[in-house]
Amino acid sequence: MSIATHCPRRDLRVRRSYRRGNGLFASLALAAGTLLGAPAAQADSPVTSPALPYGPYTCATSLVWREAVPGDYVCVPPGVRTRASQDNAAAASRVQPGGGAYGDDTCTQGYVWRESRPSDHVCVPPPTRTYTWNENANAVYGYADPTGLPANGTNARWEGQLHVWGSGFTPNRLVDVWSFDSATHAYSKSSLPLRADGSGQLDGFATRNSTQSDYRSVHVLIVDPATGLVRNAGRVNAPNFW
Repeated sequence: MSIATHCPRRDLRVRRSYRRGNGLFASLALAAGTLLGAPAAQADSPVTSPALPYGPYTCATSLVWREAVPGDYVCVPPGVRTRASQDNAAAASRVQPGGGAYGDDTCTQGYVWRESRPSDHVCVPPPTRTYTWNENANAVYGYADPTGLPANGTNARWEGQLHVWGSGFTPNRLVDVWSFDSATHAYSKSSLPLRADGSGQLDGFATRNSTQSDYRSVHVLIVDPATGLVRNAGRVNAPNFW
């Protein structure tokens, strides 16, 4: 049974709230305003808290799934989901009759592809595409408990640097690496993004060498900004390398 069957179209409310970075609030507020060592063992399957009513992708309080396309679990304010639904309904009227420079999906003048993922060719006003990209890039902040997100084949290990590897990412696109400290609910983003290869494989180091001896335990979250997909590559013990 798909996750969507567990998520009626209403606010996905949970008991816990998490600190979010300024980048998410800036992006989502703009959109809503327009509308109205020693590595730890890795786990490839999600560990979902019983408190999460809609599974590992349960949104934080007051946020809902965007649902711009099937399987879109980026968490946004309700007004953003409404906008996505309205854009989907108007999609046919915004396509250039007979096609054009970009094929059958060429938009009429004044519209661009939304690109919630590379295959999303729904035509929208240019600001909406910018909001969508920002929502994808900041998707890490939207979940009630990011430690329960599935790994989907990604892994992380501390080897003097943070080594991250996995598959199924958007080919030839940058991927962002974040840490989440469940003790403080703090997020940090690595200054060294990685790039998936032409087959969507990811394998590289997301930090520089470190000789610090003060270790802490964090979850490594991998964000594919081209799709908004967030993966939990597992918990590692590492210095404060961010």
